[in-house]
Amino acid sequence: MGGKGWETADDWAALFACVIIAFNGVNMFGKALGDVMDTAVRELSKTKSAPSRWRFSGVRALDKVRVRKSGLSYLVDIQVRVDGELTVRAGHAIAHAVKDALIASAPHRISDVTVHVEPMV
Repeated sequence: MGGKGWETADDWAALFACVIIAFNGVNMFGKALGDVMDTAVRELSKTKSAPSRWRFSGVRALDKVRVRKSGLSYLVDIQVRVDGELTVRAGHAIAHAVKDALIASAPHRISDVTVHVEPMV
């Protein structure tokens, strides 16, 4: 196609297609490897701003947040600081309130939340 002088165009088009296929393959492999290796999720802005919304539940501060992707949903590990004079029952109730607030904030996106309650001195 194209006549004399265009014989190598098919070779160059095939080479260009190979580059695109290789680029897409490396990109898909990187994403799949990240899912298999249980990498942390980078966007934590909504979770990090959460203590101001949970002030009613007794959360004084937020120490650590770790969000990991698992399939199509997320697993959240969170460490919250509460008043050190609370009873175990009250600390447990706060942990459930935090878990319920996180799951309600992103239905079907967060499949499990682990809350660690740390007393403030």
